Amino acid sequence: NTNIDSLDKNEKLSFLINAYNAFVIKNVLEHKNINSPLDDKNFFKSKKFKLDGKILSLDEIEHNYVLKIEPALSHFGLVCGAISCPKLIPKAYTADNVISQLKINTIEFINNKNKNYLDRKNKILYLSKIFNWFHKYFEYDNSSVKKFVLKYINQKDKEFIQKNNVSIKFIEYDWKLNSQN
Repeated sequence: NTNIDSLDKNEKLSFLINAYNAFVIKNVLEHKNINSPLDDKNFFKSKKFKLDGKILSLDEIEHNYVLKIEPALSHFGLVCGAISCPKLIPKAYTADNVISQLKINTIEFINNKNKNYLDRKNKILYLSKIFNWFHKYFEYDNSSVKKFVLKYINQKDKEFIQKNNVSIKFIEYDWKLNSQN
């Protein structure tokens, strides 16, 4: 029942990311027999949730609200429930912590060798499909996905990429349901 129009930018962003993640968890719990969010074709598009007096799907929350507020970093706070997603943090986002926490999430995700990795021998930077699917959001302020990644990747890999002609390939996304401790 929150009126999000009355919230400032960071309050809106934290509220919407928290709501999205809560709705994903609710959706998974209501579909106990699924092994992947993709097992239910309605998971992201047709299943609706009440938010701000509106009835919205997860896709609508993501694309019509969250990505319009923070187009790049929010990808590392929105958690779709799959193994290849960023990690769901064990606390709520707040107006005071949302941007700094999203930056921390981005650093952790980019430097997680199970999600992204640099093959120095073949000079290939393997990135999550998130960077392919949403490339326009990462390119918006950075001109390229590679430049966005360089802002958050560890210093050793950053230096290697800057000194070498490194190509990018995208890793297949694992849509199996995630389980976290």
